[in-house]
Amino acid sequence: EKIYDRFKEENEEWLAENYGLKFSENAKKHMDIEGESKLKKIFEWILNGWLGNLIEKLLKKTFKKKTLHKMKHLGPEANVIVNDDMLKFHNHDKRKEYYDKWSKHF
Repeated sequence: EKIYDRFKEENEEWLAENYGLKFSENAKKHMDIEGESKLKKIFEWILNGWLGNLIEKLLKKTFKKKTLHKMKHLGPEANVIVNDDMLKFHNHDKRKEYYDKWSKHF
């Protein structure tokens, strides 16, 4: 909570001046100030071992296979990367287009 208050204090002025934004008064309600629930601790304990590793392997195999199959139908403008190190799903990646527009002005 102290770290959030410091972050808010150090950033609220420039955020308001440059972007007309302010921190929401309700932002703290999402912080876990009371600590972790017992249910969360139980699930983390169960999924932290061999069962969690097994579920992760099954999900990885399933979604990787589905994604690689769908990639074949996206077309050349798609920018999707699926490998063991990266999952990037920008079916129509417009970053280069936006960069080109931006660089014309500067």
